[in-house]
Amino acid sequence: MSPSIPACVNAVLVAGCLGRVVDAWESYKSVIPNGELVMRNGQSWFAVGHVTADSGGERNPFGVAFASAGYEWNADLCKQDSDGDGQTNGHELGDPDCVWMPDGSAGAPFRDIDISHPGFADSKTGASGGGGFGGLFGGGDDVGSGEVEKDGLPRAGVAVTAIALGAAVLAFARQV
Repeated sequence: MSPSIPACVNAVLVAGCLGRVVDAWESYKSVIPNGELVMRNGQSWFAVGHVTADSGGERNPFGVAFASAGYEWNADLCKQDSDGDGQTNGHELGDPDCVWMPDGSAGAPFRDIDISHPGFADSKTGASGGGGFGGLFGGGDDVGSGEVEKDGLPRAGVAVTAIALGAAVLAFARQV
């Protein structure tokens, strides 16, 4: 038996094991909103739950929280701020209202641009919050609620959402 045969066998075994690890990352990225779009400091971050961008090893705070959640996206994980940067995991991943579902039943995430990393405090999104319009205009913020008058009569329970479109601002009122 030549010495190159065991080396060949070892190479095949190592490649097979690495393939399984990469498959695991790919499957995890599909169960968090915009998992394939996560960026940190301008770099794509393929291993979202780990401290290095493209390999396993030590988990970052989001990876620890994701494992504690049973490797499933849910409202509790979404509402957490794993990295302590003042933005929820959902906000950083484009699901600020915590409604996205991996099976697609809730539609696409609210936003798929400016996706930051929920595992590092130095990675924050500049995007505004939810607003309840499902991303129709790219986001919006509730700017006020309370009584609004119509024909001189007070109307309670109305929220106003403002959406900036360049220099223009659109405002919508909705009953709450």
